Amino acid sequence: MAIPCFDGPGRLSHTRFRMAISRAGGGTDRRERPGDIRTCTRNRATFQSANFFPFLTVEVINVAQLTVGYWIVAAGLALAGLLFWLMLTEWRFLGSGFVRRSYDWLAPWYEGKWKAPEYQSAETNERLFIDPVLEATGDNPRARVVDLACGTGRVSLLLLARREFRGRIEAVDFSQGMLARFREHLAARGADQRARVKLIPLDLRDWRCDEPGSIDAVWFLEAAELVPRLPQLVREIAAALRPGGVLVTTRVGRRFVWLFRGRHQKGNAMKELLVANGLEVVHTDKWRTRYDVLTARRLSDSLQSAP
Repeated sequence: MAIPCFDGPGRLSHTRFRMAISRAGGGTDRRERPGDIRTCTRNRATFQSANFFPFLTVEVINVAQLTVGYWIVAAGLALAGLLFWLMLTEWRFLGSGFVRRSYDWLAPWYEGKWKAPEYQSAETNERLFIDPVLEATGDNPRARVVDLACGTGRVSLLLLARREFRGRIEAVDFSQGMLARFREHLAARGADQRARVKLIPLDLRDWRCDEPGSIDAVWFLEAAELVPRLPQLVREIAAALRPGGVLVTTRVGRRFVWLFRGRHQKGNAMKELLVANGLEVVHTDKWRTRYDVLTARRLSDSLQSAP
C-alpha cells in the first residue's frame, strides 16, 4: 500500500513519510523541504516495508491492476482464437440452426471466394469436377446428378453449360439463402436448363435417395468435414449410386486436419470410409490448400461380394 502524503484536508504530512522511510532503512533528500509537493508525489509509491523487508525500499507496483490487465489481454486473445477456429470450421460446432442462419445471411457475399485462382481455373474445374461426371452421364437425357451441399450452384452451373450434358440435376442445401442465389443464376439461363434443375431445401442428415441405384453421379464438395454423421451419409450416397456411378468429394488438407477430429479427415480415414461402403477411390488430387479432391466409383454388386 502506498504511503499517504496528506494529513487532513489539503495538508501535506512529510513527517510521516520520513518516519516510514527511516523504518525501512531509507532516507530522504535533506535538500527537499517538508511539504514539498514534488517530494511527496515522487515518493508516494514507495513501499513501507519496515515490518517485512527492513533492508529494502521497494517501488510499489499495483499488482491488482496488472493482473486485471493480463487477464483482459489473455481473454481477448482466447476469444480471438475461438472466433478464428469457428470461422475455419464454418461455425459448424454452434449447431445446425446457427449455421443455417449464418449461410442465409452470408449468401449475397459467399460467391466472393470464387474469385480465387483455384476456383477460376477452367482447366482445374473441368478436370476435377466436370469430366468425371460427364464420363458417368454421357449424353443420356435420363442421367441423374445430385449436388449435395450445393451452395449457390457453382459446379452445377458449370455442368449445365456443357452441351453434351442432357441429364437432370438435383441440388440439395439446407440454406434457403444459398438456394435463392442459385435460383437467381438459373433465371439468367435458358428455360431448358432451368427445367433440368430441381432445388431441394434439406439438411444432409435427412437426405435419402428415392430410388437406390439410380444416380449416375454425386458431388459432395467442401462439406464432408462439417457433417456430424458422415458414415451414415456416405452409406446413403453409395446406395444411391448405380454400379459404375461416380462420387466426387473433398477432404481437408493436412494442415487443417486438427480442426476436425473425429470427422474422418485424418490420413486415409476418408478413403477407408468410402471403400467400406463399396466405393473404389480412383483419383486423389490436390486442389486448394485446404482441400484434396477424391474421385470414387461405385463397384458392381458382384465385385463388392467377392472375397
